[in-house]
Amino acid sequence: MAKKLIYLCLLLVLTTGAVVDIMSNGAPASSTGAPGEVSCTTSGCHDDNALNSGGGISSIIFGGGLTEYVPGTAYTISVNINQGTLNRFGFQLIALKDADNGNVGTFNLTEAGRTQIINGYGSLSGRKYITYTYPGTAAISSGAGQWSFEWNAPATDVGPVTLYLATIAANDDGSDKGDYCYLKSLQLTPAAVGINQLFIQQQFTVFPNPVNDQLKISYTLEKAMNVKLELYDIKGSKLQEWNNEIQAPGDYNQNLTLNSNYPKGVYLFKLIKENKTLVKKITINN
Repeated sequence: MAKKLIYLCLLLVLTTGAVVDIMSNGAPASSTGAPGEVSCTTSGCHDDNALNSGGGISSIIFGGGLTEYVPGTAYTISVNINQGTLNRFGFQLIALKDADNGNVGTFNLTEAGRTQIINGYGSLSGRKYITYTYPGTAAISSGAGQWSFEWNAPATDVGPVTLYLATIAANDDGSDKGDYCYLKSLQLTPAAVGINQLFIQQQFTVFPNPVNDQLKISYTLEKAMNVKLELYDIKGSKLQEWNNEIQAPGDYNQNLTLNSNYPKGVYLFKLIKENKTLVKKITINN
């Protein structure tokens, strides 16, 4: 369903030194471009460059590249912004039901020093946002900002859900001028998962977890189908692939060797069965 987005600018002033305490509060609520939120262009904030005009690239990576959610499931979300050689970035994101633009799901912090959860205010007091802290504005590498966190899908099917994201790439000059604002959204639809399919999903296991270089997996196929196994980093880049072949119905157990050069951290392991994708989060301890 086509959605009309109110294009808004993220209300951020990314500076250093004397205003660290101010900026530790993160972006003001209601700055994501979601329906019903105010525009910073009317307040004179970051208004000297047009919205989405700076050539930066922002992205929302949900569950390693999924566009469906299973009720009651926790997913890792990665937010990225890349622009030139800038080294100061910010973001704010919210999840809303398409049906009524109400808040949906809950956020869990996995980078508590770099991200935080804040409440909306006024008529939007029921909304919950995840945004940066001041330490979280530092680039992870030249020209790149990134944040990761978890979103718990609602316990029941609430229909389509949209993630609204605002990011900013700042020139770090101590003012709100010369910065670039970007908006992006990602619609998630409920996965067609019945009781039997949920049982089969529970049959997909990955162990040990955490893992070093030897991974054991087990899964069940309800019918003959093409199967792929894939490993992704938290940014959504595919690192390794196994199988990609037609397999008969039944139970499978497989030993996999991971490349030895992966840095310690969180990764996503996917089992792709025709048009179904099952995801497990793993930690590599190399």
